[in-house]
Amino acid sequence: MLLQGSPSASPATALPEALTAQILQHVPQQQRLQQCALACKAWASAAALATSHIEQKFKPGQDISAFESWLQQHAGQLESLQLSNEIWGEKHALQLPWAKLAKLQRLQLQGFNLMLPGDEDSNTSTPSACAGASSSSNCEEGTPPAPLLLPSMQHLQLSSVQLNSVSSLLQLAVGPGLTSLKTHDIRIAEFGSGYVSYSEGSAQQVAAAISGLLQQLPRLTVLELPHIPMSAAAVQQLGCMQGLQEVFIEHVDHMPACDLQHLPSSITQLQFHGNVYGAGSGLRLPPQLQHLTRLLQLYLQDCVVQPAVLGSLTSLQVLHLQYCPLPSLNNDDEGYDTEGTAALLDVLSKMTCLQDLCLSLTGVDTVSTAPQRFAALTASTQLTRLELGPDDYTPLPKGAVQYMFPAGRQLPCLQVLNISPIIDWRTDFGTGDEWCIDGADIYSIANCCTGLQELSIGNSVKPGAEAFVDGCLDKGLYGRLRFRVPSVFFLAPSC
Repeated sequence: MLLQGSPSASPATALPEALTAQILQHVPQQQRLQQCALACKAWASAAALATSHIEQKFKPGQDISAFESWLQQHAGQLESLQLSNEIWGEKHALQLPWAKLAKLQRLQLQGFNLMLPGDEDSNTSTPSACAGASSSSNCEEGTPPAPLLLPSMQHLQLSSVQLNSVSSLLQLAVGPGLTSLKTHDIRIAEFGSGYVSYSEGSAQQVAAAISGLLQQLPRLTVLELPHIPMSAAAVQQLGCMQGLQEVFIEHVDHMPACDLQHLPSSITQLQFHGNVYGAGSGLRLPPQLQHLTRLLQLYLQDCVVQPAVLGSLTSLQVLHLQYCPLPSLNNDDEGYDTEGTAALLDVLSKMTCLQDLCLSLTGVDTVSTAPQRFAALTASTQLTRLELGPDDYTPLPKGAVQYMFPAGRQLPCLQVLNISPIIDWRTDFGTGDEWCIDGADIYSIANCCTGLQELSIGNSVKPGAEAFVDGCLDKGLYGRLRFRVPSVFFLAPSC
């Protein structure tokens, strides 16, 4: 350890503080803030500067309480704090020095029971600050439900975190400087142990609180609130946020269907789970998205898809449709929409900017639809990933692959291809009608997609997978493709 005033200390202490801080970033955290910081005042200041950003993952056997003690002493310099609890099945009751986190701009927590000021003395069964008719009314009117806890906060992300009450979330998120709010698998103790199960009363209570919260966040650009009840007022409030770019929301039982036509046109990425099969949801109308002309990425799950709506989104680069029925799908298991399937494929043929396409649709009529229509799935030469219905009961029509990957066609960007729409028990029929891919198709795919790295075709090929894999390898494909086929997993080393 260098002592201040010694001859050998002057070269180190003469370095600019920023450079000293960069050097100290390579020193382990405890040594940097203890031994190194004791060398001299300059090093103490540089050590604090070097520790403005912390990313810590706690594994089994690590002492989280020791880190909390360290944090009590050095939290004042922190601008970013990312903590992850990787101890399976155990959530530590995390207590942060909230009063000292005045400079904190980014907070990312995963796998903790989060303790906020006042939680130690409160009972989880006590109604929150927004409970009751009068409090909910205040939330809807935009009255801040809690004092500002983190005044400099810009990015907040909570994953698998338990909070004492809904007011705890409001305490963390309320702040005019917040630009990014992400919550995933949030558990609110006052509503029980489940992540997504809300009673009608608790769902409305949370929705009212969220509506009031959104009014306090004028600069929000990223909002992810899956499994969180959203009221009509909250969705309308999103329409006032003209800087909003990324949104992930979900329809929750006991709440009215989300009217997405209120979303601002500034959105470039949208994830929406409609819960079309949820108990009592009654959500049968397709989402209205025509006004989102800047949309680049669209992820829809469990909601009705209307091809005409997708046709207006000509700039889409990523499109994922999972468990989404077409609008005229019947309620019975044999209801397939031939016209809707054809319309959807026609729309996809015009989306020439697509780079990532994933289709896992319900009720798609792939048997009656002409095989040549499926050439629309590879209309975009920019495709890097294509996944076709791994959970669908319907195979592609025979010959569709020949139209999707014809001889002479080049899809140089495609790296991942997944065509596996048939589930295992269909193979017991033994008729051969389910298979849509043979060995020759594999070779055509490889020749068409010169950059292909992974090919997953489980339950879509004729029996004898080992033979056609060997045949493909003999034709010079060894070293380039990773195959996943029925009863066979073959990983070819990269060249």
